[in-house]
Amino acid sequence: MRHLLPILLLAAAAAHAAPAETAAAEERATGDENARWLFIPALGYSPDTKLLGGAYVIVLLPGSDPAHRSSVAVGGIVTQRKQVSVSASPTLYWNGGDWRLEARAGYRYFPSDFWGVGRDAPESAAEVFTPEATAIELALDRRVWRSLRLGLGASWERFRLAERETGGLLDGLAGAGGGDTRSLTASLIWDGRDRLWLPTRGVFASIRAGTYDVERGCRRCDHDEVRADLRAYRSLGPRVGAAGRLLAVVQDGSPPFDRLAALGGAMLLRGYGEGRWRDRALLAAQAELRAPALWRSLGLVLFAGWGDVAPAAGDLAPARSRGSAGFGLRWLLDADDGMQLRADLGVGEEGAGFYIGFGEVF
Repeated sequence: MRHLLPILLLAAAAAHAAPAETAAAEERATGDENARWLFIPALGYSPDTKLLGGAYVIVLLPGSDPAHRSSVAVGGIVTQRKQVSVSASPTLYWNGGDWRLEARAGYRYFPSDFWGVGRDAPESAAEVFTPEATAIELALDRRVWRSLRLGLGASWERFRLAERETGGLLDGLAGAGGGDTRSLTASLIWDGRDRLWLPTRGVFASIRAGTYDVERGCRRCDHDEVRADLRAYRSLGPRVGAAGRLLAVVQDGSPPFDRLAALGGAMLLRGYGEGRWRDRALLAAQAELRAPALWRSLGLVLFAGWGDVAPAAGDLAPARSRGSAGFGLRWLLDADDGMQLRADLGVGEEGAGFYIGFGEVF
């Protein structure tokens, strides 16, 4: 907590500062005046879930700016691996988009794979563990200048291991006993994207610092974390665009094993298992060439990525990073808001992974 006090005071002061500039908001064209209801069947696949099914109801609330559209999403999934996840996630904008409140309440029972800690964890070491968790997250931020936002956040999670292998890798690891985790975060965000779900131009950049109070039967599990996320989007022509992402995570202290920075999976390095590598520092990059409307509603994406984990930021070594590449198809569901289904095939050093999901990876 003591590490974040100056940042938290700065964010709190900014949240009560003079009203942000609203000239840009006044120039936006008038959009939908009625709420829109969307029913999205959650039919998908990944190597970490196998087949999955479920549904989400998304309510797009009235608004004129596609980049600051209030919404509420409620739904859940069940997978072939007997994983269950349900959540409710409202995102609310008001005062011309100057204020934003994001919240999430969720429950998950999710058998997963664990390979150990560090970049050298062997693929053959994989064992199954089953985390069960209930969580609540809140984040409030305010636009203070153009696309710059300052915010505060808080979260609570109750975690337990419903199942694990006796005598396995998790024996003796920090946090394996289960319990509660509470966090307080401060964030600095620049969101200059033209829209949320399928940006074609602009930059998103965020720095989030958090302190985590952990009561999970382990000593020294309290930890701090700084996460920097940079994303850029550019149009290369009428039907082609490029997107890139750079992510860095640094943790101080002894985080529980499941809260270590994780590399691999559908959202970060497709072609490897979810959380294939874990440690206290992470650096990863992704690049995509996107043609979202190549033929009618059908689009094509080419992607590549690399990443590394290490015990500390100074130990990260790009020369030892893992890489993957692949391609995917997109089916545009709503041209106005950019909602689409995706199917990706990612290939890495340990094999390939096929993914079906909703929305772009970033």
